[in-house]
Amino acid sequence: MFGFLRRQSPEISFAMPKDNESLSDGEWSRVLSLLDVLRGIVAGRERFVRDRGLAADVFLPGGNWRKSGAANDFFQIFDLVSAGDRAVIDRLRWYANPFTGQRLVTMEPSFGHRSDEPPPPDHETVLTERRAALAPMLNDFLAMQASWPKELRRVRYPARLGEIGFRVDGGILNPDTFRYFRHLDVLWRAKVIEPLLHPRRGSTPTIVEIGAGHGGLAAGLLQILPQARYIVIDLAESLLFSGIYLSVLRNALPIFATSPDVQPGATGLTLVPAHFAIDPLAALIGRADLIINTASFGEMLPDQVDHYAKLAARWLGEGGALYESNTSDRTHNTSTPVEVLGRYLSMERTIEEARMDGETHVWRRKGG
Repeated sequence: MFGFLRRQSPEISFAMPKDNESLSDGEWSRVLSLLDVLRGIVAGRERFVRDRGLAADVFLPGGNWRKSGAANDFFQIFDLVSAGDRAVIDRLRWYANPFTGQRLVTMEPSFGHRSDEPPPPDHETVLTERRAALAPMLNDFLAMQASWPKELRRVRYPARLGEIGFRVDGGILNPDTFRYFRHLDVLWRAKVIEPLLHPRRGSTPTIVEIGAGHGGLAAGLLQILPQARYIVIDLAESLLFSGIYLSVLRNALPIFATSPDVQPGATGLTLVPAHFAIDPLAALIGRADLIINTASFGEMLPDQVDHYAKLAARWLGEGGALYESNTSDRTHNTSTPVEVLGRYLSMERTIEEARMDGETHVWRRKGG
């Protein structure tokens, strides 16, 4: 049985930028080591793909993440953060617009704003004015949280790296973290998380997240399942964000795959650049209990989704699940994930009430 806590009135305040805890020297040292690794991996990616004879349409950034002749916000923000300005990285979350669609510094949709825009001089005034508009989100969160077991209630997003918003029992609630809380809520109600709390004797639950953005959902799941083996596969530019974010929140450097020959960790966090998601590393991942993708399959090219669908079918063991939430609207997307995933996996259910990033589905391997 899972313990439910008696509902108590939470302590609520509002955390402004001045309330953030800055990076310590030890944390900054870990950040610098990640920057060195990632700059080298990005610089050598095209040559690696060419020398290995890999398909560029699969293993180089594509779809909505492609490099184009015009300036690309995603790649410019990588250049900004990878330059290693401590003040920028101390506010990393303010530059995560490409992943979240939110301009966190003013808590508004990022449409019409570049991710590398400096915060407006009056941003604290804007935030104060925005608080009333965010009250319905706070109320929705409190209503959702009221039915949670203790395993979900322990999740906190701290006031670090620029995270700002309502402070609820010591954790930060804003439009981005609310989205991750909603995913955690759906994963729990879909009975996807519970089995991982009590794995088979001698086994460690393995979670593979394909496209983790800045690492928000991973941060939540690793608080619920601290014993898990968590593998993030993503573009190297994105791993800059999730690597920094998760290393600071977890107070430890992840294992970083610097080639497809690296053995993923037996527990803890491993970061894998997408062009290294081939054998032997893919084989070393072995069985996965949970595979996650939220909002990025639809932004990939169909051949890239096909690549990950094949890997998912290979990795999912008995009882394992793929949880994905993607829109099928082709107005802004470059693939229809349901069509591609259905070639290799069986859709178990559509979660109609969960439409955070589009249609939400749970998939299992075919035949069991």
